Amino acid sequence: MHGAYKDKLDRRAGACLECAKVFAGGDTIVSAIFREEGQEQFARRDLCSACFEAVEAEPFSVWRGTHPPPVEDQHRVDFDLALRFLAKLIAEPEEGREGLLYVLTLLLIRKRRVKVLETRRRGGVETLVVSVPGDEEDAVAEMEAPAITAEAVDRVQAQLAELFGFEPPPAAESATPDSPAEA
Repeated sequence: MHGAYKDKLDRRAGACLECAKVFAGGDTIVSAIFREEGQEQFARRDLCSACFEAVEAEPFSVWRGTHPPPVEDQHRVDFDLALRFLAKLIAEPEEGREGLLYVLTLLLIRKRRVKVLETRRRGGVETLVVSVPGDEEDAVAEMEAPAITAEAVDRVQAQLAELFGFEPPPAAESATPDSPAEA
């Protein structure tokens, strides 16, 4: 019998059941489970705080939460812009940008925007061969993993987050034993 209620109880309403006020991002929502009068069934009611305070029936269970912000309020990463930036970094290589190029490539590989064709390891140096989608045709690029510290990776990730509007990952706590010592 418990499983029969699961679908009904897990879904949060988009508006207060009593006053019909639509919940906005950050609003406090009081979700209460009441036993239906004269029945063995339960019913969930999502209410604004004011309406919950006015409820006379004793809820079986209560919890408060915050309505999440709508999806359109969250940052969206512009992967097309990131791909064009990567293509330009590859086409116009410049000393000192190896870390930026490599970290951006890894980000776009992770997001399945860039495809790894091959990886090689020689003399302790990893080389990636990647396919970068282009407007007319895909570009194939070969790049060596640069020697970069955890702090330098954090700086590059913060720069990419600022450029492309995503939340940077938490800073690395310490370099792993395999991490190069210099940037």
